[in-house]
Formats: sequence, structure tokens, C-alpha cells
Amino acid sequence: MTELTQYSPSSDTEQVVCADDQIDQLVSALNDTKSRRILSETTREALSAHEISGQCDIPISTVYRKLEQLVDAGMLVERVRLSSHPDYTREYLLDVTAINVDIGGESGLSLVLSRRSPSPEPPDQSTQSISAD
Repeated sequence: MTELTQYSPSSDTEQVVCADDQIDQLVSALNDTKSRRILSETTREALSAHEISGQCDIPISTVYRKLEQLVDAGMLVERVRLSSHPDYTREYLLDVTAINVDIGGESGLSLVLSRRSPSPEPPDQSTQSISAD
């Protein structure tokens, strides 16, 4: 049985991005239709690359490239999905809830990213006892 990490809305934290290369990376990710579709699909629950591929109808090789770009840009978080078998699957979840453009600040153009607050980590299954009922 595979367990999905579910996130609930909570208080956001903010990050101000002023560096031109970081702004370019974020804008580039948002300028791509497939990347926006991936962001949309990962708003409520964490999904694996294969799940994203199926739901977005995007080839898996393209999904992996887009996921790398979105994680590097700080828009998605990458986690390990807990499951009952020894293999693990990476899952991805939208980390940014809003992006605001600030033009009049001290540093000129900046982006203010509202991020989800970190959720509690799932319990460590290696120390849980399992009862046979």
C-alpha cells in the first residue's frame, strides 16, 4: 500500500527573490505550458513523476526535465514517498502558494514567494510496531 503525503493549507512563509538569475529561472518555469500544468496538478497532493505523466499527458522524459527545473527554481518540493516495499518513489508537491512582483523596492524588481509552511514529517516507520489483527 502506498501512502501519499497530504498537505493542508497553513500559514505561509515568504521569500524575497532579488537575484536576476533566480528571477529568470522562476519566470522561465512559469512561461512553459507543461510546467504550469505540472504545478497545477501538484497543488493538493504530492505526485510521482509517473502519476504526473499520466495526469498531464506529458511524456515521462519531459516530466523529469520539467520536475528538475521546477525543483531547482524552488517551486516544487521533492520528497520520498513511504511505502510498504523496499523501493522508494520520489514525489513532488507545489511549495509556492503565491508570487507577487515588487517593482519599487530598494533592489529594483523582486519577486515575493509565499511558501507553504513545512508540515510535520511522517512518523519513522522503521520504529513502529505492527500488530497482526
